[in-house]
Amino acid sequence: MNTNTFSMAVAVLKADPPTPGQSAAIKKLLDFEEAVEVERLMSRKDVAGFLNCHPNTVDNLVKRGSLTPVYKGRYPQFRSTQIEKLMREGF
Repeated sequence: MNTNTFSMAVAVLKADPPTPGQSAAIKKLLDFEEAVEVERLMSRKDVAGFLNCHPNTVDNLVKRGSLTPVYKGRYPQFRSTQIEKLMREGF
């Protein structure tokens, strides 16, 4: 949950307080004690360096459907877990 979403949730809860049953459910849903892993995003150039290939090869992997880009602004980014999976399975 990002900061804006959390702030919006707090505002809604202050405007209309939950019942005790709803409160318990909300606390269970928002259990922050669980470790949250942040996924690292890699640029096209980083992926090419990691795979030891040319950046055009990364573009070809996207065209074949082997990689799925996540767009952060204009430029594609790639999930590090997807790159590691690609390395294990081969490309």
